[in-house]
Amino acid sequence: SPTVLYSPSVPPKFKEAIKKHEVVPGMSRDDVLSSKGPPDRRVREVRNEIEEEDWIYGLPPHVLFVTFEGDTVTEVKQY
Repeated sequence: SPTVLYSPSVPPKFKEAIKKHEVVPGMSRDDVLSSKGPPDRRVREVRNEIEEEDWIYGLPPHVLFVTFEGDTVTEVKQY
């Protein structure tokens, strides 16, 4: 949402990514929702004894995987 762009708690690098509709590690779930909207699919798994959730955008061959640990993006993969 546009309000995230004006929130003083959002770091400038995240605001810039949101403007470009990109996702970068360290973003919160709200930041990602503001940038990309709701995911097409969500998958929860336990990997290395850590619960992670993948938000999946798009369909093959252009798929974006956004991996969260808790509320924070830890990995972004574009296929």
